[in-house]
Amino acid sequence: MNLNKEQYRAAVHINGPMLVLAGPGSGKTHLLVERIRMMIEDAHIRPESILVITFSRNAARQMQARFCKRVEEKVYPVTFGTFHAVFYYILQEYDPNTNRLRNS
Repeated sequence: MNLNKEQYRAAVHINGPMLVLAGPGSGKTHLLVERIRMMIEDAHIRPESILVITFSRNAARQMQARFCKRVEEKVYPVTFGTFHAVFYYILQEYDPNTNRLRNS
């Protein structure tokens, strides 16, 4: 995959968190997919320890599909989801009663 200079710098940044700010069509998803692949295959980070959070369900699905296509036939258990879905899952893990709706 071809990355420009700035994308490559972001993709190889492994130690610590990273924030990517860029406009529409600038290659953010492309960069993040490649970064996740590099974290797993080059830096040997366990895929099950990688969490990818997006704002929309559609964006999470698209990023997961693009990642699966990029790594072809390999299966890596990376977690993709929205803020709401991921945090709801975490709440359920710590409190099984979370799945009940409360009256406000």
